[in-house]
Amino acid sequence: MARSPTPALQPAAAPASKARSKAAARARTRSRVRTMLRQGLPVLGVVVVVVLVAAIAYVVYDANRKGARTLSNDLITAIDRRVGAQLRNYLTPPQQFLALADAAAAGRSVVDAAPEMERFARHALVNIPSVSGFSYADAQGNYLFVVRNDKGGFDTKTIDRREGRRVTWERRDGKNKTLAIEEDPGDTFEPRTRPWYQGAESTRKLFWTDTYLFFTLKKPGLTVALPHFDGDGKLQTVIAVDIEIATLCAYLEQLHIGSKGRALIVDAAGRIIAYPDDKWVPASDPEAKAPRLDEVGDPVLTRAYDLLRVEGYGRKVLDFGQERIIVSTEPVRRLTSRDWIVLIVVPETDFVGFVADSGVTALVMSTFIDLAHEAVAADAEEAGLSRATESAAAACAAKRVAIWRLSRDGRTLTCEDCFDSTVHDHTIGLALHRDEMPNLFTALAKGEAIDTAEAGRDKRTSELFASYLQPLEISNVYITPIVMAGRLMGMMSVEDPQRGDRAAGLATFCDALSILLALRFTAAAAPTPGAQATVVAAAAAAAATAKDEAEPAEARDSFAQRQTRLERTLLAHNAPMDSLIESAIDRAAVGVIKLPNWTTVAQRPSDTGQRTAMDAIVQELRRAIETSGVCYAALLDDQIVLAAFLRDRRSVEGHAMCMATAMLELRDRLIELEDRWGTSLDFRLAIDIGTVMASTVGTDPPSRNLWGGAVGIAKVLAGTTARRTIAASETAYDLLSNQFLFRPRGSYFLPETGNMRTFVMVGRI
Repeated sequence: MARSPTPALQPAAAPASKARSKAAARARTRSRVRTMLRQGLPVLGVVVVVVLVAAIAYVVYDANRKGARTLSNDLITAIDRRVGAQLRNYLTPPQQFLALADAAAAGRSVVDAAPEMERFARHALVNIPSVSGFSYADAQGNYLFVVRNDKGGFDTKTIDRREGRRVTWERRDGKNKTLAIEEDPGDTFEPRTRPWYQGAESTRKLFWTDTYLFFTLKKPGLTVALPHFDGDGKLQTVIAVDIEIATLCAYLEQLHIGSKGRALIVDAAGRIIAYPDDKWVPASDPEAKAPRLDEVGDPVLTRAYDLLRVEGYGRKVLDFGQERIIVSTEPVRRLTSRDWIVLIVVPETDFVGFVADSGVTALVMSTFIDLAHEAVAADAEEAGLSRATESAAAACAAKRVAIWRLSRDGRTLTCEDCFDSTVHDHTIGLALHRDEMPNLFTALAKGEAIDTAEAGRDKRTSELFASYLQPLEISNVYITPIVMAGRLMGMMSVEDPQRGDRAAGLATFCDALSILLALRFTAAAAPTPGAQATVVAAAAAAAATAKDEAEPAEARDSFAQRQTRLERTLLAHNAPMDSLIESAIDRAAVGVIKLPNWTTVAQRPSDTGQRTAMDAIVQELRRAIETSGVCYAALLDDQIVLAAFLRDRRSVEGHAMCMATAMLELRDRLIELEDRWGTSLDFRLAIDIGTVMASTVGTDPPSRNLWGGAVGIAKVLAGTTARRTIAASETAYDLLSNQFLFRPRGSYFLPETGNMRTFVMVGRI
């Protein structure tokens, strides 16, 4: 008989089930932990790496920033000195002019010295752009005032008190022709009550006024005045010049201080004397005072004013939220004897911004984007190329950058634009010819860049170095050919680029830019059919312009422009032209022959009895010079200087003809010697017409030495022209173009004359 299961055995299954459940739970927990570790560890690793990189970056950033701040202090010190020097260059000429005018007046009354002082003032106002007006007053109340007018000339006001009071205005145009003489009985001006007169009288020395409203011009400005006392200490005269605030503000605006920096002139009370904005002027109310730093609505200047008022003037670093402003002051007491201060406000990011970015990369990329826009622009081609060369010079840290276009016949490279960063000036038109530089043209035809730090020793650039780079003291050059569809269209020369951290991107940058320039040259070379009429009209206009430029000096008075620049340069060196009349010779015809290097002519020629080829050359040239009609010849080392002149200006054309004929004769004789000896004589010639200085040398009998002016310019032209050619200045071309054949050579910048067109004289017409 079957029995039922024993009841005591049924509860035994429960503990086993619980054990299995716990084991499963532990297994699931371990699985979750493994899953979390498998997924979380990489994330944790990334977080740790990011934190470490961030920490390292912060440490590097902080260290770099501290170093950059130290560097910014040095830069600010340099800026202080540079701005101070620039202001001295601006404010010193008016004071020097006053000293010269006071010496010329010698305490004479206005009635006695007026004619001489008026001429002196007109001369100075032309050459000192910072001065707008000239005043000359005596103790009797007589007064002379010379001021520029809107016709390009001068207005002269005189107050004569010999018989009552008579006020007369004489108005002249730009050619010094009198347009009108007017009397003004309603004029109430009294010089002896003006702040410049009273200040000079009370201080008894050079005196600078505060800003005030000019009586005649009704414009705010400053006046600097110089008194003259007799032997008994009695005031005789006061001479003064006016400087408009607008002119001074425009000058401050041109001072480049970082990318956002500003320079202001303020007085000890914090009132603004001049602000860097040519549109900013203080109130025109005669009774109004100049605004304080905190009254112009600029929070930075307001904060600077509050701090400087408490702590005094000196270098400060101000915090403005995320921006730190460096404020530096430079006293100008030694310039004006006033408690005026140059306040320089520069964002610190102008100096330490490279800590956050790669300065080189940012500069090159931003510049390239800008150039890409400029290079393919359809309009404003000339302005676009100017901006392109400026930006390229900045990107490559180069001294000069030039863009050259190849002529259709492939024989001439013409400079479309050249930017010189040292003088911040552009020149155009310089031509390089295949027959003068065959190796350069051959190298460019291969379509490969030319990169050389020694252009004089590189066969591809040696000819370019001799005639173009060497006179500029440049041997480091990078040249990129501009090529489209295998056809050479021009080149870009980057002259004296920085070779440090920017060298790596130089080739890439120039190659990319050359592509854009090739697109531009291609577009310019293929006008659309609808533009043919415009092209024809432009050609006619160009022909008319060329005809005008070929006319004599009467059509384009290059002599007058050049003379004005020369007089301005001399006045800046305390040497007014009037004081040099006895030593200066105006419009002398000067020729310079640059002879071959002595090592190439030291051998003995076979067909002469001379000891060296140089002896034979000099002897041949001497015979030609003796029959040429020139009145001066001097040999120094490897240069012969010739001159033809008389004091009478009417003979200048005859002397220019004499010099041109002599230079052609000398060139032909040297070419004959080359052919006779079967060698290449590296000679160059140049001619210029201009002012020279003459000194007497104490020989027996006494002889003259010519120097300066046209002599120096002719030497520069001879040193930069191609071999076997005669370079000619603009003034020489103006006088000789009707009798001789010239071709344009381009423009050069010379400190004495500024931009000057140059030519190559080929021969007689």
